[in-house]
Amino acid sequence: MPGSEDREGSCPTSPCRPPLDLPFPHLTSPHLTDRERETLDLISPGLDNASIARRLRLSEKTIRNGVSDVLAKLHARSRTEAAALARDAGLGHPRSSTQGSSG
Repeated sequence: MPGSEDREGSCPTSPCRPPLDLPFPHLTSPHLTDRERETLDLISPGLDNASIARRLRLSEKTIRNGVSDVLAKLHARSRTEAAALARDAGLGHPRSSTQGSSG
């Protein structure tokens, strides 16, 4: 049918995922809770749920639920995508405590 092609960036009847190359102001807005931002900050360097749970002194189940909430709010399909969005927004800065680059 003419005119019924799926056009990039066009979703007339369903919610759309934001393009990945645009800024994500919702990462720093009240859209994410403080705990969700903290969780995202720990997802960003690649920590798994068990490591995040230990750092935040929460159960792994609580972290699993929190990660799911973060992914849903960011419309991210994976932890990797959420981490990329966080880094693009300036969250999840690499920890430089023991990983040194001499020189």
